Amino acid sequence: MDLAFEVGDAVSNLKSLSEEQGIRITVQVPHNLPEVMGDPEAVQIILGNLLNNAVKFNRPGGVVDISTCEKGGFVEVAVADTGIGIPKGERKRIFESFYQVDGTTTRRYDGTGLGLVLTKKLVELQGGSIAVESEVGKGSSFIFTLPTIEL
Repeated sequence: MDLAFEVGDAVSNLKSLSEEQGIRITVQVPHNLPEVMGDPEAVQIILGNLLNNAVKFNRPGGVVDISTCEKGGFVEVAVADTGIGIPKGERKRIFESFYQVDGTTTRRYDGTGLGLVLTKKLVELQGGSIAVESEVGKGSSFIFTLPTIEL
């Protein structure tokens, strides 16, 4: 699967929402990126969920950066934002079903609490892994891997 194409497609699908919010999306994909194993539909769901969250939890005028690189038989994809960030104590729980960082009835952000659960499961079904790095007030970076195709 051509991951550069899938990233471009996912960004195109989110273009109007990001423009409405004043969020700039940048993409850094090397030209020599190897093809990866996986289901394009699953990868679109993974990228769509991560990009939607990066826009939703960003600040007005913020940035979402998607970057890819090859690392030891895998392609690593990072979706980073300049948004609100995730408190350290909450990071382990964000991949749990129905868990939301702001679980109050007056929360500011909509959602079911299933997007990251589905994302993690789909990444794992493709033979990859996912992790998060975050700092409150500075943003979050979700990094997932997909195995490359050995030729």
